[in-house]
Amino acid sequence: MDNKQVENNLKVIISAARFAGILIFAFGILLLFNIGGLAEGLNLIENEMNKLIGMFLSILGIVEVVLTPRILESVLLKNKK
Repeated sequence: MDNKQVENNLKVIISAARFAGILIFAFGILLLFNIGGLAEGLNLIENEMNKLIGMFLSILGIVEVVLTPRILESVLLKNKK
């Protein structure tokens, strides 16, 4: 594969990672604030696990959106040299 094709594939992977991060973040917010009774449906409301899991998923989603593309872009720049 040439460099242009590798770069295009990496851009697709980065956009997919950002989309997955947004979904993880949204699910974390839904659990954190028990929107739509999601935490009750998963039986997490009794012992405040919805707040712990929701906060963890929200932070994980932010990391997925922000850091993963930067790491992949740095790999691309390293391969170009």
